[in-house]
Amino acid sequence: MPSRLRRGALAAAMLAGAALPLLGAGTASADLPGLPPLPNAPQPGQPVTVVVQEPTLAAATVPPPPAGCVVEASYDNTPATPPGSVFRGQSACGSGIYAPVLRGHATLTDMLGDVVASGNGYGQVWGVGTSQGEYVLQGSPTAGVTSTGPVPGLDYTITYDTSITLTAPEFWGPAPSGCSVTGQTLHCVASTTYSYIPGTQGGLTPG
Repeated sequence: MPSRLRRGALAAAMLAGAALPLLGAGTASADLPGLPPLPNAPQPGQPVTVVVQEPTLAAATVPPPPAGCVVEASYDNTPATPPGSVFRGQSACGSGIYAPVLRGHATLTDMLGDVVASGNGYGQVWGVGTSQGEYVLQGSPTAGVTSTGPVPGLDYTITYDTSITLTAPEFWGPAPSGCSVTGQTLHCVASTTYSYIPGTQGGLTPG
């Protein structure tokens, strides 16, 4: 009986000795240096930057930088039936930003400062946030209904109020002019003035 116990203890010791290197190998592989971070997880890294695009007379689509965000107001005077102007404000963040919460609302004012049209408000996570509205001629010019809608040659101003909220531990860098940072949220009010000239369009839209 004692020899049978000794043989059992020896076998158990051998199994334990064989298992220890395997356990050690598993621990070592979990701590290997240079492994990439888990995908789609917020990283502390560099501060997130935002660019408020300058008004342009040409229409173009520009993607945001991977580690940054863009805010832009643009217009499209090409609608012909009925004639009018489409205006929009857009916000977007690059692929390196985790789950940004985007909110925004665009309005259009005339030369007197009166709000003549309002875009949709939105709130979403990821993607390109777009607030878009139209200021169009109501009725038919041939019927003499020309009291509303944009007037060719006059200036109109898009005002775009937007906020972008980051997921911790991501954080904002210095806020550009027209923007402010409170905690994880960046708030911007951007404006673009353009002339209503039928058939024209301008501004950079985040792709």
